[in-house]
Parts: sequence; C-alpha cells; structure tokens
Amino acid sequence: YTVYLRCQDGNGNDNKKPYYISFSIKPGPDITSPVIEATSIANGAYVPAGVTETGLTLYTNEPSTCRWSDLDMEYEKMQKTFACTNSQQPTTSLYYGLFDCTTVLSNLKQGAPNIYYFRCKDKEGNVNSESYKYTLQGTVPLEITAISPAADTKFFVANPLVKVVTAKGAQGGNAVCGYSFTSENPVDGIEFLKTNSTAHEQQFEALVPGAYTTYVSCFDAAGNLAQTNTTFSAH
Repeated sequence: YTVYLRCQDGNGNDNKKPYYISFSIKPGPDITSPVIEATSIANGAYVPAGVTETGLTLYTNEPSTCRWSDLDMEYEKMQKTFACTNSQQPTTSLYYGLFDCTTVLSNLKQGAPNIYYFRCKDKEGNVNSESYKYTLQGTVPLEITAISPAADTKFFVANPLVKVVTAKGAQGGNAVCGYSFTSENPVDGIEFLKTNSTAHEQQFEALVPGAYTTYVSCFDAAGNLAQTNTTFSAH
C-alpha cells in the first residue's frame, strides 16, 4: 500500500508534491481479538439526573460483532447486542480507521455508578477473553441552596454583590453559574466572575440606579441545571 498526503495551512499554502508512505501487510491468519479503541461517551462520564437510558457507540480496530451485559461473563452468554458496521472499510470520519458499533444502554440508576461489560468477536472468530469495563456515573439533581441578596433588597451603592451556593448534582454541588437581567434562558447567561465551585460570586460595578431582577442558572459536569432569581434595587 502507498498512502499519499498533502497538507494546507491557514493561509492556503499547500504541498505542491505529495508526501507518501509505503507499507505492506504480511499474509497470514488473524489470531488477535478485536480492540475497543474509543467510545462516543467517555468511560466514567456523568449522566444527568432522571436519564434512564442512553445511546452509545464504541469503535473497534477491525470489523466486529459486539455484545454487552450488566455482569461480567463470556461473550456467548451476553444477551444484549450492538448494531455493528459490516463494511470492510472504516465508515466514520470522526474516528477514521475504526469501526462503529451502536447500542442503547438501559436501566441507568440515579446517584450511583452504572457498570457495563462489553466483549467483541471479529470475522475470524477471535473473541475478547476479558471484558471492556464501562462505567457511567448516575447523578442526583443539582440544587441552588442559597442566594443573596434576599428578594427586594435595597442597595445605596452602585456595586452590589450577588452570591449563590450550589449542592448535590454530579460533583457535590460543583457547578458553573451565570446571570442575566433580562431572561431566564440559560443561553443568555453571563458567567459569574467567581464560579466553577460550590460558592459563586458576581460583583457588579457602576449599575445604573433602578430595580433589577437577577436570573441565575447553574450547570454541573453532567449537564444538570438549577435555576433561581432574586430582586434588588440600586440607588
């Protein structure tokens, strides 16, 4: 095989002549079992509270048929299957050179680790002798447990301080919070100056005198969302 390569930089400069790599594949039987090289959701990732199932794609180094189970067992005993690509050529551009198998993982538990075991078999019948252990960490809802100032507080300064405390969620309350004076939609939020923890602070500067409603939205590592608001006036 010979593979020809050309590259182009951000200014449009490209190779006028290709760079090439030549290699050969030694004839002979395939005696190695498939390798799971990647998964569409990272192993150990957090799952939002309330989610009971999720789609998952794994990527193997050769065309395979794959199965999974809640318990570690032999391939032939696993009852749940992946839908795997049968093409001899890689079909995914995201993980080019790998072969995809897709399934739906079910029975996700909230606030606890969800452990699954995967095994694959290639077209020559080579089977994984050990399972690929895969974990999704279930979470509980993220909560905003405190916000200050209290509703309808009157400030006689132009630089009031808003504080928020978060708890539970994916990492014991660790979250990123944002605020908006106009919308409850978290997409419109501006990130707090001090956040990415359980205690969040936003110091305002030179506010125009008037009444303000501060809408607060917080997200954790699982994507859990918690929202609240408070009102104050600046004079």
